[in-house]
Amino acid sequence: MCGWWAESAMMTSGGRCSADCSQEGIDVRDVAVDGSNVTGVAMIMVDAAGQNCIAAVYGANMACDDEQLDAAKRAMESADALMLQLRRRRTVSIAAASTCSQSWGARSVGPGTVRSDAKTGYAVADVITPNETEAAELTGIRVVDVDSARAAADALLAMGVGTAVVKMGQHGVFAATASERYYVPPFGVDAVDSVAAGDAFGAGLTVALSEARGLEDALRFASAAGALAVTKPGAQDAMPFRQEADALLHATNA
Repeated sequence: MCGWWAESAMMTSGGRCSADCSQEGIDVRDVAVDGSNVTGVAMIMVDAAGQNCIAAVYGANMACDDEQLDAAKRAMESADALMLQLRRRRTVSIAAASTCSQSWGARSVGPGTVRSDAKTGYAVADVITPNETEAAELTGIRVVDVDSARAAADALLAMGVGTAVVKMGQHGVFAATASERYYVPPFGVDAVDSVAAGDAFGAGLTVALSEARGLEDALRFASAAGALAVTKPGAQDAMPFRQEADALLHATNA
């Protein structure tokens, strides 16, 4: 069972998004409605190679506060994993991760937009998943290959992160803990649109870790989900189903 904790506005896009998620079996009871804000929106430009540039207005998401966090604790207390993207107030995201520290087996935090005060919150996360740009902003290390990704991951561990996962898009992913180091190469797919690839990766990683899979296995499952997402245009419509990720893994291992 998957739940969505967010805030939307009283407008068509917010209602449609909640309805679409509900149809997919996602619990949307903790999506609050804010009549004084617009629903968050991202304007995404995609080039001929499928790479994207995103300009976002977070809208109602930034209205999420401690009161809404308290209301969402019902779902959080019974959950196996928490996935945060920091597209709401940083203090609320950190409080959510801290609240779940005693009862959750895995907490996955993707940096999303990096802000000047973001570094102080990552020690509460079990896992963070920055892409090359985010990793560079957080660590000062320009990520261009596996060696530089390894250096960035080590720097993130030194900041107090338990597991650092540096995503390199078409070049794969590198992950590190205090005792493990893994590089997972990319899956060979025909890229159409890279929008939401990171979201699909984060979702796959969170699911796999909540199932107590080993880190390397979880990375492969997450990479399969991310790879499938780039084969379709759009964001929500590009999210792969679990059986699709399993099929890609099976075909690759065959």
